[in-house]
Amino acid sequence: MNKGLIITLIVFLLLGIGSSLSAQKGNYESVADFEPPHMEIAQYKNNRKYQLNGLKLSQSGKLLIADYGFNNSLIAIYSIDSLKLVGAYWIESIAELEHSYFSDDDTKLYIKYNRFSSDYKLITLASKTMRNISCDKTPQGCISRQAGMSIIKLYSPDKKYYFVRNSKDRKTLHIYKLVE
Repeated sequence: MNKGLIITLIVFLLLGIGSSLSAQKGNYESVADFEPPHMEIAQYKNNRKYQLNGLKLSQSGKLLIADYGFNNSLIAIYSIDSLKLVGAYWIESIAELEHSYFSDDDTKLYIKYNRFSSDYKLITLASKTMRNISCDKTPQGCISRQAGMSIIKLYSPDKKYYFVRNSKDRKTLHIYKLVE
């Protein structure tokens, strides 16, 4: 065989191994990648400053919240069952995802925002509406909490899914599923 053919085979072999490694993390294989939903909206498409700042799962493990932000926050809600976007909501302030939570039946989302306030945004998923409410109108009331660290990778409660922010492209969310 000539050297050119051998080098070509080696390059293709290395490229094949590299691509399979990038699509898999341990026993998990890639099933979805998401950029911030605003990239789909023409008027915001050129604003590339938004990045994935935090992730949170509902108590049931059926819904995932992704907080994209720069000066404001874009809250995206994904269904874990279908791996589809359920809704995206703009908040004219920085969201505090670590202090946000779903109602027990996953029909409402309470988003804490504005670090020096006790205000919440109430998102009703069925009607896709959002409104301001004070902390005393939330199920957990007005609890003083310390600021927490943003979570940029997590597992579903059953360890079936692994969610992680891309380490090089901080705006992309990767979802991996356990290979059984």
